[in-house]
Amino acid sequence: MKRTPQGWLFNDEEDSRKGKESSVNQDSDKEFSLNLEFEIRVNDRFKRTSKRINDFNKSLTTLNEKMDILFKHFIEISSSSEGSERKNVDDISEETTDEESSELE
Repeated sequence: MKRTPQGWLFNDEEDSRKGKESSVNQDSDKEFSLNLEFEIRVNDRFKRTSKRINDFNKSLTTLNEKMDILFKHFIEISSSSEGSERKNVDDISEETTDEESSELE
């Protein structure tokens, strides 16, 4: 592929055009520069959009990691509090059985 004032051409297209047009006038030079400016602007826009997407992806990854840590701590806390509640219930039931047995005697 080669770049010409008319745009990008494949090698076989270029050979067929050489027979038709041998000289390039100034109007096509202006058109070429306008196309080049447009391509530069589009390329810059894509770069900025790509950077925003990458930054957003990094932010989501960071938030996801933080949420995983929070869920892990929540599960640990809830499981430890359930264990302590069970111990408290067992202690209370032992106390009541001790009191009932002492009352019966």
